[in-house]
Amino acid sequence: MEEQNNKGQILVIEDDELMRGLLVGVLERDGYDVSTCETAGEGLEKAGEHFYFVIMVNLELSGGEGMGIIEAMHRLRPDSCIVAITSFPSIKSVAEAIQKGAYDFITKPFTLEMLRMIVERARERQGLMKAASEREKFRQLSIVDELTGVYNYRHFKECLELEFGRALRYSYPVSLMMVDIDDFKIYNDVNGHIKGNELLKGLSHLFESSMRKSDIIARYGGEEFAVILPHTGRSDALEIAGRFRDIVREEKFENEDVLPGGKLTVSIGIASCPGDAATTGELVELADRALYRAKYEGKDRVCLCEKEDCEKDD
Repeated sequence: MEEQNNKGQILVIEDDELMRGLLVGVLERDGYDVSTCETAGEGLEKAGEHFYFVIMVNLELSGGEGMGIIEAMHRLRPDSCIVAITSFPSIKSVAEAIQKGAYDFITKPFTLEMLRMIVERARERQGLMKAASEREKFRQLSIVDELTGVYNYRHFKECLELEFGRALRYSYPVSLMMVDIDDFKIYNDVNGHIKGNELLKGLSHLFESSMRKSDIIARYGGEEFAVILPHTGRSDALEIAGRFRDIVREEKFENEDVLPGGKLTVSIGIASCPGDAATTGELVELADRALYRAKYEGKDRVCLCEKEDCEKDD
């Protein structure tokens, strides 16, 4: 019986004793672990304490709580399959139950085959949802930098190609920020690699809290980050980069006093399309050259791609 109970837990919210007993008898014989209650309040309490892959609710609970509990239960347990049980089906009531979060419904009187079919269908749905969730988890692992939690270099390249293509196709600007932590080697050498990694994580969190939702943040390599700014021209990109530079200066980082000037700073280079580059490779190279110029001119500054950057290969 222990092996059968692994089929999953079901909660039955039913105030009719005979119906409750029937459901429990059938479902337990089929190998499910069944819990029961008679009121909406008790049902919500149980669902808050345990996960049930199926929650069966009598729409005609005394006190008229049936329809309300479906909505409340769906908010509490959106990953459970809620099955509405009704003696008075109508298109309106069924539509309302589905709208409020019911996965399916069953009409009294029902056959045991119908009951088993609905529960088994819900069980299959749970399996599909679990598989989809695991696939998404693996996908996230493949595109996210393990240390910092922002996108990795490979996904950055894919996103840049996508956004660059959209910008050309729909005639809107896109800009690229290349961001480098000033004197990171000094910080790492003095404080050690563990503290250096914590600094990279902290800066990544600062990126995520400071940038717009549409911006794409990635770790480019080492202490260098890249930020894709869709629908953003040169002047707006300059404003965004300057604001982030100021945020970094105002933030307190552990042991930053070992750095020159006693403060963590960043240097930022910017290039935009259209205007600066005709390909993603050019865009990256020009933003990187602007970053190099920001470093060369004294660090802790933002530099836009300029004409001399574009002419260096001529």
